[in-house]
Amino acid sequence: MTLAMFDAVNVSNLPLDAEAAAGYVNGWFRTWPLIQRMFPSAHLLSIAVTADADAECLDVEKLDATPAQAPGWVKRQQARGIHRPVVYCSVSLAMTVLGQLGKAGIHRPHVRLWTAHYTGQPHICGPGTCGYQGLAVDADGTQWTDRAFGLDLDQSLLTSEFFGPPPGSGDYSEDNDMHAAISPGVPVVVTRWAGAAQQNLPPFFTVETFDLVGDTGAQVKVAFQADGKTLETQNFLLTAGEHVIVTPAAGTKTLRFSRADSNAALAVALDVFRK
Repeated sequence: MTLAMFDAVNVSNLPLDAEAAAGYVNGWFRTWPLIQRMFPSAHLLSIAVTADADAECLDVEKLDATPAQAPGWVKRQQARGIHRPVVYCSVSLAMTVLGQLGKAGIHRPHVRLWTAHYTGQPHICGPGTCGYQGLAVDADGTQWTDRAFGLDLDQSLLTSEFFGPPPGSGDYSEDNDMHAAISPGVPVVVTRWAGAAQQNLPPFFTVETFDLVGDTGAQVKVAFQADGKTLETQNFLLTAGEHVIVTPAAGTKTLRFSRADSNAALAVALDVFRK
């Protein structure tokens, strides 16, 4: 299930039966107050075009906010109680933005990624969908056209969870081993890696991912195991501040992380999320 969202500088182009709409809180086209009045029953998304303004979404593109400004803005919105702030950017800029966020300790499960990719075909960007070269993650929504219905009108396709769950229900859970350091010869074992029901999570949290952030040259081996058997192994050579997202093999119950290099001076932090 997905949602269609519309936004436009000329709000008269917005379909009145829109199930979701977005508007700008600042800039040349401040549409947010009117959007709130026009769509009292729709899902609404407020957008800041500069990093000094507060909203639910930050517009990262030329003449607006920059990737380097995104981490500070996201942390400020989190402090305001915004549930998983949204970052909007072109699909070509997505990994740059996520890289800046990762360096600041803001990882993929902490934000919603809204990409712009004008293919003329409804889609949500990801390696298995649009296949844009260099995009290693799935977006939460994609603005796929700026000429919807032949008008000056942006249309996006969003995941059904884009506007939920509400704060407090938990958009992800963190393993007890979060932020554990991985030293050569001392494996970190993450257990109880189970399905959503066993973790007492809402049923739609079924995607299991983890993040690694490390220094230049750190080599990390990850073994996905179940009932004492290794289902799959993956190896990573990290560069400075690299943010890596990995999806465990189906059926994984235990993850075993180990350093494949012998340089004890290189620290690697481990973040584990279940989404």
